[in-house]
Amino acid sequence: MPVTELKTDAEFTEFAAKNASGIMCINFTAEWAEACTDMNAVFSKLSAEHSSINFVQVDAEGVEDLAEKYNVESVPHFVFLKVGGSSLQRAPWPLFSFCFFFCFFRSRPR
Repeated sequence: MPVTELKTDAEFTEFAAKNASGIMCINFTAEWAEACTDMNAVFSKLSAEHSSINFVQVDAEGVEDLAEKYNVESVPHFVFLKVGGSSLQRAPWPLFSFCFFFCFFRSRPR
């Protein structure tokens, strides 16, 4: 599944409603951040390999309300959400960060 780029809070709300189950991985980025450029390529590759996860990319400066809601203070910043019905629950960070970075290192060229 390709990475979905969301540019407004309304787009995020609509996307979450349409994808009402499963896991959502949000990548908060900024154009000026070199680390984001590097991670975006890996994020795209992971999205192709893990179709059961909704990979979402958000410009942290363009969607400030959403970035503030999830306490984004630096980029890249990842948030994992469990989407169920009409609710979004932040996933336990240690478990999902481990899974994400395991996938990240596994997907890197050797």
